[in-house]
Amino acid sequence: MSRLFGNTIYLTSAAVAQKILAFFYFALVARILGEINLGEYALFLAVIMTAQVLFDAGLSSVLVREVAKKPQLALEWWRGTAWCKLLILPVATGLFLFSPWELLWPAFANQSPVLIAIAIGIIYADTISQLAYAVLRGLQTTKFEAIGIAVGQLFICFTGTAFLLSGWSTLEALTLALLVGSVWNLIFSLFKLVQRLGASILVPKSILGLQPLRLAFMFFIAALAVKVYSFADSFILNHLAGPAAVGNYSVAFKLTNAFQFLPIALVGGLYPALSAELNTPDRLKDLLIKSWRYLSLIILPVSVGLSLYAEELIPFIFGNQFPQAAPVLAILPWLLWPLFWDYPIGSLLNAAGLQSKKTLAIIIALVVNIGLNLILIPEAGVVGAAIASIISSIVLLGVGAFFARSLISLSVKEINHALITPLLIGVVVWLFVHELLTVLPWILTWPFFAGAMLVGLYLTKTVTNDDIKDLINRFKNRSVPVPSTN
Repeated sequence: MSRLFGNTIYLTSAAVAQKILAFFYFALVARILGEINLGEYALFLAVIMTAQVLFDAGLSSVLVREVAKKPQLALEWWRGTAWCKLLILPVATGLFLFSPWELLWPAFANQSPVLIAIAIGIIYADTISQLAYAVLRGLQTTKFEAIGIAVGQLFICFTGTAFLLSGWSTLEALTLALLVGSVWNLIFSLFKLVQRLGASILVPKSILGLQPLRLAFMFFIAALAVKVYSFADSFILNHLAGPAAVGNYSVAFKLTNAFQFLPIALVGGLYPALSAELNTPDRLKDLLIKSWRYLSLIILPVSVGLSLYAEELIPFIFGNQFPQAAPVLAILPWLLWPLFWDYPIGSLLNAAGLQSKKTLAIIIALVVNIGLNLILIPEAGVVGAAIASIISSIVLLGVGAFFARSLISLSVKEINHALITPLLIGVVVWLFVHELLTVLPWILTWPFFAGAMLVGLYLTKTVTNDDIKDLINRFKNRSVPVPSTN
């Protein structure tokens, strides 16, 4: 087994395991907390995850790139970057403590000092372990990160479940469970880094001056744009409709987001492959079209199935405490189409050194998302937030494709075959099975659902035997890309 293939297996397996564990844990949390308390929990997590961008400041992305380029300088880059991290931590802590978070989440001002202290502990532990894992990634040693991710999630699940089942279901308890997982990753990542580079990693040194910070600036801007884009809808929804709406939206979004590892696993080798084919336009186009087609085949059953069976899935998984979640889930899975299609576009822009264009696309989509949320939520509530997410994702895809037009040229026929035809199959299958649901129990419609998709794919010749063989080979032989900031 090659190192690249082994790295992929480790990271993909860990990502799948972490997603599964996190999903079942979230379902338990949702069942116990209910819509209002879950909304408050989701908003506090959004504050923590947004603040983590300030503490990382883009340094981990720089470390991955520089160590990958010159592994022999890994210790130097670690110590120099860690010294810059020491400069960042007090500044970021001050910004976290004194920034007006209550403008985003009014209840933040009423949280206990203990809760804030736990949150800072999580952020500190995560930002340092992220830096350590960045070095190991740069050295193409990802199995330890995979172990850390999976075991850390186990610690969170076990600790959080124990708290919840004992009746301690406060924000302090749930964030304390997160802290346990973060501390594990901190200890484990540093221990493995000491084994690899020696105990001197524990002593930061200003051997690189402020160079890491200068290199990290654009990574920081990109990461900040991504985080704000990810959580803007929740904060706006809270302001306009309250935490119960956030709780309902979080439930539908979590179920939709549970399948994000699928495109990540599929396009894992796309970044280096596109980089290698930048000077051969025909092969570059072939890679992009095939990636879109395969992603469309993944989206088809997931998006249509989640949308069709939303009324049954929400109470089955999360209980009957989220009355507004099913209508959201009936709409939100269609977000996966533009979201998944954007993965190859992002990989192409990054491979061509146009990361700044991708960041600009995210910023434009963010502005559209905020504007649509402000317009649609007062009119349609939580469903309006779902519609805003879909439209802004289409904008993100469209702007990214506009910037990529100089790199690749596609005909209408190629776009239709790779993108439009699978989407139309999904719409037709949805309409067909939706009618069946009026006369049949939902479980009995499953064979018709699967059969209709297969017939649609066969009649339109969207899938061939060669496609299936190639898809299997891609999952077997993909490589691990250097993480981008987008």
